[in-house]
Amino acid sequence: MNYYLRSTSELNLHLCALHQVWGFPVNKGSHLLPGDQLIVYVDRALAALFEVTGHSYFDEALIWPKELYPYRIPLRLLKMVPPDSRVSISQRLIRDVLYKHHTKSYAVVLVLAVRPIASEAVQILLEQLETCPDWMNYEPQAIVETLLTEESLRHEVASEQIIQDDVAAVSNDQVVSTHTEMQYYLASLGKSLGYEIWIPKGDQGRIHGRTKLAEFSESEFPPMPFSERVLRIIRNIDVIWMQDAHPTHIFEVEHTTSIHSGLLRMSDLMTMLPSMQIGMFICADETRKEKVIAEVNRPTFARKPLLLPTRCRLITFDGLRTFIGDIQHDYLRHFASSILDELSESLLRRET
Repeated sequence: MNYYLRSTSELNLHLCALHQVWGFPVNKGSHLLPGDQLIVYVDRALAALFEVTGHSYFDEALIWPKELYPYRIPLRLLKMVPPDSRVSISQRLIRDVLYKHHTKSYAVVLVLAVRPIASEAVQILLEQLETCPDWMNYEPQAIVETLLTEESLRHEVASEQIIQDDVAAVSNDQVVSTHTEMQYYLASLGKSLGYEIWIPKGDQGRIHGRTKLAEFSESEFPPMPFSERVLRIIRNIDVIWMQDAHPTHIFEVEHTTSIHSGLLRMSDLMTMLPSMQIGMFICADETRKEKVIAEVNRPTFARKPLLLPTRCRLITFDGLRTFIGDIQHDYLRHFASSILDELSESLLRRET
């Protein structure tokens, strides 16, 4: 029997318990076997323990509101801890044992790569879970309904903020600094994965740490068989990953008052090049996630046949920082661009 460390959101946790299933965006859990157990944390706090009850299967029935997670494992719930009684996995006892056996990159090694937890770490994690009380009178259906209602209200608030444009101003220096930091992370990640990188000419002179963004970027934008109007849009995208001088993934970093600029570039690109298969990502602060979701689901971007919410995904600043901070640079070569499926989340708002 093996133990695995998994991370999820509060809503998805209770949906897993309700439907007795765990889902993966890609086929990474096929090696899990009946009797294996999942130690699950939410917001870096131990939340639940599940046991695998069957073999993996493929199913596209909708369970989770923002992601399909079609590669699935049947489960039964062993323990659910109420939010106010959960133990942080960042506490020294847990952190040290995870570092000892899985390095500071344990989130990558254990969660993203779906590898078993070392026995000593399992013992500590289970001991900490044992100190937590069970959730008395646990009713996942009622909890899911409450969380979905709260999420719907957050969407309404975010939509109203868009209409009123009521967003606090951010100092220009802070905007430029964070924008450059995210461009640096995205460019360094793409470079490590073997992609050619393009950063707009106006940004190549910016510095993060001691590194100029120009060190990652091609010095000139490569020739492409597009009109000048299309090329103007592409050349101004914050970060582009390319293979053989053709874009494969594009990233817009957004945290100024308006989120429109990056979304409009992506929407224009989809309109002018509808058959172009390319990964599209918005990188934004966690605190602005609801606003980004509300914005991308406005009729301007969600109308058929474009459906930008189905093509564009969200990467949060903290998620990207944590991932880059947790890994050793050389470890990146063991990954492929599919790592973006783990780092990002859907922007599609499904009706509930």
